[in-house]
Amino acid sequence: MNKNSQHIDKYTFINRLLIVVVSVGGVLLMGMTVLRYNKKAPSDHLGKSKTIKLDKKLTEISGLSFSDAQGLLAINDEKGKIYSLDSSNGNILDEFSFSDPNDFEGIAAVGKHIYVVDSSGDLHRYNTESGKTKKIKTDLKHKNDIEGLCYNSSDSTLLIAAKGQSLPDKNKKSFSSIFKYDIKKGKLDKEVFLKIKMEEVEKALGKKIKDGFGTSGITIHNGQFIIVSHHSKAMLVYDQNMVLKSAYNLSSKIYNQPEGITFINDVLVISNEKGSAKKSTLVYHKNFSL
Repeated sequence: MNKNSQHIDKYTFINRLLIVVVSVGGVLLMGMTVLRYNKKAPSDHLGKSKTIKLDKKLTEISGLSFSDAQGLLAINDEKGKIYSLDSSNGNILDEFSFSDPNDFEGIAAVGKHIYVVDSSGDLHRYNTESGKTKKIKTDLKHKNDIEGLCYNSSDSTLLIAAKGQSLPDKNKKSFSSIFKYDIKKGKLDKEVFLKIKMEEVEKALGKKIKDGFGTSGITIHNGQFIIVSHHSKAMLVYDQNMVLKSAYNLSSKIYNQPEGITFINDVLVISNEKGSAKKSTLVYHKNFSL
């Protein structure tokens, strides 16, 4: 074989190699493009989810509640309004004022009444029949930084979740507290009803958490207590004996700022405040089960 033939063969080989590389690269690029535009919605550790954007009036949706009588209710931080939402799509069906503006953090429907709690631990009981609101003082203070509220039908009490300083322990880093308010007696039990112990929670979640768990919402379903945290990006499940049954890390891709939590029948629903996102949302977990 002469030198010219060798040069031709080398160039032919290189050209063919380049064609193969470009072809393979093109196929890979097309594949990545297809995956990009056909990928499913992200799932978190609670399973597949459906996210619905909410009206701009609910940019700071801080609490959720659902009951057969009242339907899906929401509270918007800093505004003294209760919002009735369509449970299937989150649209606002009705809204009504119950108080002057305040730092409202949780909501619970109890018969004809709707209870709303502010960050100082005061309860605001709205009568849906008369349209009047009664403010109820508890022994909780602003330093307790109340963030969640739900109704426990088993003993006619309200569970109030504290994010800040706990009673009687002043060290919020060791545990977070859930308190119980007896509706019939009109009295708060100063003894902590449920302790969210940080060492136990960190072990269950597999991560370190600074400055306490930071509860932002609480609900009850099938006799179990479910607690969500914006600060820790996590959800905890406690059984009837207040034993931590399971713990879930929440995906930051889905949960910008989880604040409210409830169940619509057997569907887990968690609300997100707008925060740094474009809109606040409701996230539905149809397949989640306790």
